[in-house]
Amino acid sequence: MSRQAIDSAARILGAVPSLIEKGDYTQAFEKAEKAQKLAEKAKVPNLIGWALMAKGEALGAACRLEEALETYQRALGFSSDLFFEDTVDIRHQELLYNTIGKIGKILEEIGSITTAEQVCKKAEKYFEKALIEYERLLANNPDNSEHLFNYVKTMVNVWACYVVAEDLEKQIHLVPGIVQTYGKIIESDPEDPENFILFDNIVKKFGEACLEDGRFEEAKQVYEQVHAVYKNIHEKNPENMLALNFLLFSYDYFGKLYAEMEEMDKVEGYYSQALELAEEQLLKNPEDISIIMNRGKIYQDLGTLFSEVGKLEKAKLYYEKALVNLEGLIEKSFEDPDYRYHLARAFNGLAGAFRDISSVEEAKECYLHEIEIYESLIGAEVDEIDNKLSIAETFNQIANLYSEVPDAESSKEYYEKEIEIYERLFFEFPEETDYELYIAEALNQLGDLYFEKEEITARQYYEKALAIAEKTGEQAPKESLSRSDLIQTLKNLADLNKIHKHYEAAIPFQQRVLKLQLDILDKFPGNWMHMRDVGNAFSELGLLFEKVGDLKQADMFHSKAVETFSEGIFGGEDAATGIRLATEIQLRGYAYLSSKRYISAKPYLELARKYYESISEQEPNNFRALDGLFSVLYETGLLHYGMENFEEAIENYENAFLVLDRLIEVSPEKSEQQTKTQKLYVGLGMSYSALNKYEKSKEVFEKALAMNAQLLEKEPKNIYYLEDRALTLEEYANLLLKTGMDAEAEVYKAESAEIYQNIEAKEPKSQRS
Repeated sequence: MSRQAIDSAARILGAVPSLIEKGDYTQAFEKAEKAQKLAEKAKVPNLIGWALMAKGEALGAACRLEEALETYQRALGFSSDLFFEDTVDIRHQELLYNTIGKIGKILEEIGSITTAEQVCKKAEKYFEKALIEYERLLANNPDNSEHLFNYVKTMVNVWACYVVAEDLEKQIHLVPGIVQTYGKIIESDPEDPENFILFDNIVKKFGEACLEDGRFEEAKQVYEQVHAVYKNIHEKNPENMLALNFLLFSYDYFGKLYAEMEEMDKVEGYYSQALELAEEQLLKNPEDISIIMNRGKIYQDLGTLFSEVGKLEKAKLYYEKALVNLEGLIEKSFEDPDYRYHLARAFNGLAGAFRDISSVEEAKECYLHEIEIYESLIGAEVDEIDNKLSIAETFNQIANLYSEVPDAESSKEYYEKEIEIYERLFFEFPEETDYELYIAEALNQLGDLYFEKEEITARQYYEKALAIAEKTGEQAPKESLSRSDLIQTLKNLADLNKIHKHYEAAIPFQQRVLKLQLDILDKFPGNWMHMRDVGNAFSELGLLFEKVGDLKQADMFHSKAVETFSEGIFGGEDAATGIRLATEIQLRGYAYLSSKRYISAKPYLELARKYYESISEQEPNNFRALDGLFSVLYETGLLHYGMENFEEAIENYENAFLVLDRLIEVSPEKSEQQTKTQKLYVGLGMSYSALNKYEKSKEVFEKALAMNAQLLEKEPKNIYYLEDRALTLEEYANLLLKTGMDAEAEVYKAESAEIYQNIEAKEPKSQRS
């Protein structure tokens, strides 16, 4: 085959990316296939490999993920053979690590742990041999930077595949080698920020997986490796600020590790070392802004870790130090807009931290500093409109802050300040309808402030918002922002009428919501998010018609809701998305169950159960599907108990036990075995009692009480365990009353009442999420 054919194949492959970018996936695939045939005739193996890769990219872009994966797997076999034949050839190294990288990315898109496990198992022979060959290659020439870099890219891409497969053992085997090799690369070129960032991302991701799985020692070993790399570079070249900053960051790894282990003294110890290092640098250069920023971050990170373990006073102390640190930066480098934006974001982040621990005034102070920075930028004529919008957004955050207190009047003040900015901008630029829609959004939030307690005031705000949303909708009917604002405002009016029991008045608003959602679905058929929205709209109408006593209409709307949800959930979305939607459907069913609308709850719970079962059959180790199946079986048990189908309730609880066994097999650490078992025992106890099977009921209630005691021994202040204890005692007392053990029953009832009373005194139900 002539050189012309080879050039032709290469030229065709060069056109594929632009075709994919234009959305012409069919032509892109055909071009790649043509290039593959030319490369095969020309007997140019490397070109064949890249043609296979191009085919995979075209298929992946067209959402033909399984076919793309299959193509990449063929490319892996091909590229591996090429590499094994000639490990020195850089082209073969590049093809191999790119192929493995594409497999990892497509597995991530597919989102199936089982598929990832199967692919990794099949590819394992290639992965292992490739890494062994690299070790041999580098043993002969350890200073070849190109080989070293391609080796680490290969390792990282193999690791990424195991991340999707959630195979922590394989990750633990790989990551120390990645860190060691990456460390060499960074030490040989300590001025390249990209290498530091990639290195840091790998370590963070691996560390998080280890901490989640309780593999503390493995995380610590890697953190120590990384810390040593940064420390070595810093000691060799103290002026390398990149290494110094990442060395400071590395103390955060240890802080989070020991926080997870609940060793807060060690947390403070490691962060203290970071602070000492920062102070040393500031003695040399007091104006080093990056180090001052990092000092503030250390204080804030410490505050966050103490906040997470419930030590709010200590969290506040560190947040206050972070605030003082930030305030000292306001006047520094003030002529640099990028610096000021960075500082504004830092104040915003700290405001959120104060907000999380309910330190309202300190959070507001941070927000006001942020506003001052935006005002200074406007004064300097930098991005005037964008900065005015940022001020409006920050006023909105202050308003939301006060709405959480709740302090309706202060919240109202800042929503009105936000609206004033949008009104001025709209006056200046009347063609920009977005400003009017922002006004509508703020009016909706003002309505939310008065939603429960001042119906008339809330209605006035919502009606003003509706007038704006309708007007902008007429002016730009295809504009998604105006349509979404209109839908939200109609929902607010429907909900307002519903909560104040004006059910007939709510129906027309909800019907308009449904019509708008159906119009959107017509434009985007098969889109699971829009199908979910339509399903929710049908379901809400079903509820409203129940409330007005029109059960025929209610049944019709609930049936349509379940039909729509079913189409969305079984419509070919990946398992992760499907489970997310199934969870939403289940929550809707549980909401009906909680309000004792059992007939309405049943179809939603049944649909969620069917989906979880289907995924569990396809992917037996999918923890989220199994966990969802457990919870829906438990809730279906509650449903049947409420409907007085006690035998069916017992059957569901027993099936839930079988699923719990699988959860324990798949992930004993995440299974929450004791909590789940205790709940099932209580359900069984109540059901056996209702069937007058008193001995069986007594047996499982006693098991539930024993298990609950074990849980409370570990966490005596856990409110959920205490509530479970109170409920179990109450139901056990009811059983004892049935069997004539009145005196014993009174003791248990009294203990139950005391627990409920203590819980309410410490944390009233109205304040609990």
